[in-house]
Amino acid sequence: MAVRLPWWKSLLYTGVAVILFVVGIEGSARVYRAIRSGPHSLLFGFTEKGDLLTRHHFAVDPIPPGSAEQIKIMTFGGSSTYGAGAPPDQSYPVHLEHILNAGLNAKRFHVMNAGIPGSDSGHLRAIHAKAGSPEVDLIIVYNGHNDYQNGLGYPRTNNLFVQLTVDAKELITRYSLFYILLIEKVALLRHGDPSFAYATPPSRWNVGDLDGIVVTRTTNNASILDILAEREWAENHYNAMKSFLQEYLSRKIKILLVKQVFGVHPKKVEQVPTLVNEKRSSITLHEFWAIGTYRAHANYDRLGRELGIAVVDAFHEMWDRTQFKDTHVDRVHLNSKGNRILAEIISPEVKKLLPEESNRKAVIEIESLLSSRDFHENAASSPTKDLPILP
Repeated sequence: MAVRLPWWKSLLYTGVAVILFVVGIEGSARVYRAIRSGPHSLLFGFTEKGDLLTRHHFAVDPIPPGSAEQIKIMTFGGSSTYGAGAPPDQSYPVHLEHILNAGLNAKRFHVMNAGIPGSDSGHLRAIHAKAGSPEVDLIIVYNGHNDYQNGLGYPRTNNLFVQLTVDAKELITRYSLFYILLIEKVALLRHGDPSFAYATPPSRWNVGDLDGIVVTRTTNNASILDILAEREWAENHYNAMKSFLQEYLSRKIKILLVKQVFGVHPKKVEQVPTLVNEKRSSITLHEFWAIGTYRAHANYDRLGRELGIAVVDAFHEMWDRTQFKDTHVDRVHLNSKGNRILAEIISPEVKKLLPEESNRKAVIEIESLLSSRDFHENAASSPTKDLPILP
């Protein structure tokens, strides 16, 4: 005769069995990934307290191939530059390189992606060193969000369901390799390409999702008044950027600053000065991110004026083109479509800054052609009867 266990023991044993099953699945995933990509996968998610530049790698090797004839461009930024939210071959630096080289017989522009997820302006020098300190013709900087987030922390809201959902997603994506492998396999089955796991299709997220959610504080325990009055992070952003940019200017390297395309409504950004002066006791999530957008963009304008650097207002340009419809995967990361449009916005400014370099490379190509053996052999064997006689 079977012994019937008390309900609490049945519940306990079931819970333990589920936990052991999940641990077994996660462990198997880590061993599988460790065999394929290295032992660091065994500690995925548990090494976050180390140095940021040690934990993260570049999307692709930013060291140029060594061609002296190519115009070299290096893009600096965080996860948005890295390409989070899109397949690896759909980041804005990849799109930018394709656009710049379109119609050319050879690859003249080489765009290096030096984006590191989570990095802010204080990491710029170290990122340049990590990339091998290559000689470049132009640098593009696209940042600001991480300075705000690292300075104040993540917002906490009064909506329990929203907060629990955000916390659960953060927990799973940070610590579960099984989850990452699972979405890769689903993408492989659906699209035949695991890179689609990182591409959000036409977005279920929109700007309006930030309205109606009230911010109570941040993870760094900043109150609403602290958020409204906070200027330290903005000054740190400005000072770190200025020091970094001046070093490049002293080396006669061209610079392009691109205002980050935060997923907030431009009108909310325009209202920030009034919002700050009101010293309200509560703000929405939309207003929280608008404050960071306003101050990051204001720093770019200030740096542009003081240092004589070109600034591209990609934020308003993207809004004018799309109203942010199907361009973002969340409040800050662009999807494949958004990255392509961003590259389209940037490319004309790059060409304006590098006309002489473009001409110089063209001259090198022509000189190389004229000096080639094939050219002279073809010229010698070509009939000349149809050529006009010069006086």
